[in-house]
Amino acid sequence: MPLSTAPIPARLALEGRVIFVEYNDHRGVPALAATQHIPLTGWGLVRKIDRAEAMEDFRDMAMLESVAVGLLLILLGGLLLSLRRSVMTRVRKQEEEMARALLESAPDAMVVVNKGGENRSSERSGRETVRIPPR
Repeated sequence: MPLSTAPIPARLALEGRVIFVEYNDHRGVPALAATQHIPLTGWGLVRKIDRAEAMEDFRDMAMLESVAVGLLLILLGGLLLSLRRSVMTRVRKQEEEMARALLESAPDAMVVVNKGGENRSSERSGRETVRIPPR
């Protein structure tokens, strides 16, 4: 085969150039090639691999890492929701304890107003409990 018709990596290797190049091989498929010149013989060495084959491991690892990141995000979201629920439960308990303490230390007469504007009057005799409607 004359040098002028040889593939690009073969010509570069014979010229003594050490290079990494992407080109379309004789099948028209994208390929990656690394060239090396062998000085004592005058030969050139070309190592070639199809681009799709070379990138296959990269794609597999990228997919695996994407799945791992997705699962970690889901786990983190679940942990944050659980923490939020725990904090809200503690806040509600503290509010209930404050309301209970307020009711137990209230004077004999009490008026409770809810959001609808309804008033409930109650007179306490002894330790009778007045319920506050939910918010």
